[in-house]
Amino acid sequence: RMNMDLQEYINEIQMYCQQIAPGPSLAAMLAPSHLREKCHEQATLLVERNNNGLVRDTNVIDLITDLTALMLQVKCLSDSDQNAYELGVLQGTMDQIKMKLDPPYQRLFQNNVELHMRRIQMGLG
Repeated sequence: RMNMDLQEYINEIQMYCQQIAPGPSLAAMLAPSHLREKCHEQATLLVERNNNGLVRDTNVIDLITDLTALMLQVKCLSDSDQNAYELGVLQGTMDQIKMKLDPPYQRLFQNNVELHMRRIQMGLG
């Protein structure tokens, strides 16, 4: 929980820095946070629109939203010329998802999601 709060503060600070000192190198460093937030917002809308009340457990809805956001990030990165900072957004998102999972499910996540995402990252890089 603390890591998620810290990440939220970092995102807000980065957005504030972008407003007061917009520069090309700063923009490149801030792009991953913006991409992560944009994709999470889109994922939230997609899940809300398509769930139709079928899934009621908020933890499951959050997991579905996070995984959808991860896939949207892959799509955005594959459609653009990405830099090293932007590719790092995938690892950061996977780390955030993994931290939310209980330990037995973290291992499943590593074997069934993270492993394949690393291959995708290599293909994008």
